[in-house]
Amino acid sequence: KEYVRGEHTIDINLSPLIYFKKDYEVKTIRPAINIPSDTMKKFSCIFSKLKRKNILINISAGAENRYWKEEKWLELLKKIDKSYTLLLISDKRDKKLADKIILDYKGDNITYLSADSIFEVAEIVKNCDIIITPDTSVVHLASCFNKPIIAMFHNVEWVIKRYAPLSDNHRIITSKEKDSIKDISVEEVVENLRELLS
Repeated sequence: KEYVRGEHTIDINLSPLIYFKKDYEVKTIRPAINIPSDTMKKFSCIFSKLKRKNILINISAGAENRYWKEEKWLELLKKIDKSYTLLLISDKRDKKLADKIILDYKGDNITYLSADSIFEVAEIVKNCDIIITPDTSVVHLASCFNKPIIAMFHNVEWVIKRYAPLSDNHRIITSKEKDSIKDISVEEVVENLRELLS
């Protein structure tokens, strides 16, 4: 523990290096991912056609307490200016939910992007302008590429300290509840999005 220089999980992961080389200088604590070239090619034609600024919305998370309500996602989509391209992603198990949200949204500025691997999710994140997501791996992928992000966390201080986004331009919205993000309001997300877009 004496070799851990901070509270983020990356600081914890770097502690063995500092143990072996006490004067080790950490230039950046952002994670990195090497995306295969075939994955980049797969999405290049999709993103080359986008003419407007895009906002990536991830509706999935690794645990039930990190899911936001369907009606809140829908309300959020309706409050975002139609001049932006909306890109929606989800885990495969949430595809029906994503389809329902898109159907109920009834807008022509939204596209669902299917990703078959973490590398494909990373390539999508890399090509987006702003990301909105619950606390999940998408937060860390946004950190890889220093993407502006709004991340929704349940109110557990050590979780936020350990897994917070590392992008220069980020917003963390914390629920009042310790075991759910369901009480985070759409207005909180909209207000933070306005700040990132300004």
